[in-house]
Amino acid sequence: MSPNDKKIDPNYLIEQYIESCSHLTTSKIFAEWSLYGLISACLERRHWINIPGYSDKSNIYGNLYVLLVGPSGIGKTVAARAINAQLIDELARNETRRSGDSVVPTGKLIQPAINVAPTAITPEGLVQLMAEKFKKTDIILKKEDVLKQIQAPEYVGTMVLADEISVFFKETKHATNNMISFLTKGYDHDKFEDYTKGEGQKIIDRMCITFLGATTPEHLSRLFGSTSVKEGLGNRFIYIWCEDSDFFHVYHRMSEASVKFVKTFLKPWCNWLVNNYSPCEVGPGVEELATEIVLDKMKNPMNTDMEAASLYQRYNIHLQKMALVRHFMRSKEPIIEVEDILLAKESLEKIEPNIHKCFKEMFTSDTEQCAEDIKRLIESTPEKKMPAALIKMTLAGKYQPTKVTEVLDLMKENKMIFLNGVSYFMKKSL
Repeated sequence: MSPNDKKIDPNYLIEQYIESCSHLTTSKIFAEWSLYGLISACLERRHWINIPGYSDKSNIYGNLYVLLVGPSGIGKTVAARAINAQLIDELARNETRRSGDSVVPTGKLIQPAINVAPTAITPEGLVQLMAEKFKKTDIILKKEDVLKQIQAPEYVGTMVLADEISVFFKETKHATNNMISFLTKGYDHDKFEDYTKGEGQKIIDRMCITFLGATTPEHLSRLFGSTSVKEGLGNRFIYIWCEDSDFFHVYHRMSEASVKFVKTFLKPWCNWLVNNYSPCEVGPGVEELATEIVLDKMKNPMNTDMEAASLYQRYNIHLQKMALVRHFMRSKEPIIEVEDILLAKESLEKIEPNIHKCFKEMFTSDTEQCAEDIKRLIESTPEKKMPAALIKMTLAGKYQPTKVTEVLDLMKENKMIFLNGVSYFMKKSL
């Protein structure tokens, strides 16, 4: 097979990429989804599923939010960065400019071709990154009633490679809410607006963000303590869970065959993606098959516990985005076919059982035990109530005050506790 081919074996990139990761201490499932994240970032806003009769914002883009979840030291960050970071640095893109309704090349090369945000950054930092350094999206800056619009080339986006997702939510409540809004709108290809005294009003229109990150079950449980994250940003992610037994470490260094694959096939394939754009049409039978798959999933969800059930709310959009990603891993033709929907379904179903392991592990921790102790204290009082300060004081010998505060916030916002990976609504309100 050649990277110049219009169509290739649909599993060729996956098999060769996983083989290229076999010298790393990580897992096959992490490696596979790291590849999906890479292809998703290459698609940016250059390749999309065209929805006839609807506005630009109704189009389906291939930007995925992938979160690798597992205990520390199992190769989450290794999988996300090992091959991707270096490859992305080497990709070069032909610079383009607007000419009426068209985009034309300027003759200059941009390298790296994909915007990669720093591992820890605020929404304000991301805005500045887009506005000043890359200028790859339509941004309006408003300060003291003076509007300054930065016109930029079309069909581009930004990739976030996060070693630990929780670093994005460690500052003030305002900054956390801004980051939630920013990432949510970046997934939805929507408009983000913010105002600060120093910078004035900032508006980023038609954002497109790809997210490939990692976290532990403990950090994920804290993130899900926020209702806004759980019901909004949280179900935009695809969660990839790995256990220690899933490790593979075959070679001490990348084989010559793998080095050749990355240099002579994967890199040229990705370069084609970042240097072309394709409004993809939907082939015959695609819409009917996708609808059938989604309806079947809604009628017979494998998951029955409350927390993970919310992940199925966006199964339809996950299926469509994955179909676009899987399509451009096998074909350069601008037509989404039935095969692409089936490949997307296969990829999502492969990780589905592990989602439930992820959520079980997520709540099988000191968070669960602390919630149990708090509930026991509250139910021991005649009024079924207890001041937060007294709860912290009573449990001071067993938990740090910050831990008790964190669990109290989680319980208050969700009005539930977590037992053995299953959510139960509390009978008594806190």
